Amino acid sequence: MILVLLGQIPSGKNQIKIAVRGGKIHKYPDARFILWREDVLNQILVQRGTRPTGAVPLALRVEYTPSDRRVRDVSGMLDAIFHVLAKSGTIDDDGLIWDVQWIRRPMHKLDAKVTLTLLEWKERQ
Repeated sequence: MILVLLGQIPSGKNQIKIAVRGGKIHKYPDARFILWREDVLNQILVQRGTRPTGAVPLALRVEYTPSDRRVRDVSGMLDAIFHVLAKSGTIDDDGLIWDVQWIRRPMHKLDAKVTLTLLEWKERQ
């Protein structure tokens, strides 16, 4: 399955806010992450249709095209990607992604995107 998500990816880790209410710690995403997540969920559902991957180990290839030269946290962007893949129902559990390949493409100010290729994981011999 191939999905193309348009726009710059925020970090899933750096967009979490913390509040203390009634002595309890509550974690929640900031407004920027929520807007990005809703947009990307719609993009995924249009492209994916009704084809979830099922509960099988997966390999994920990420081709990332940034919108600027700013240094970004790859693990944070992967966290955001894993989150939307699970939330959209594309994958059953992000723990099923057993292999990740990250490829950074040249910057393109007007065409920031990420191309995700999900394949059934094959054990290497």
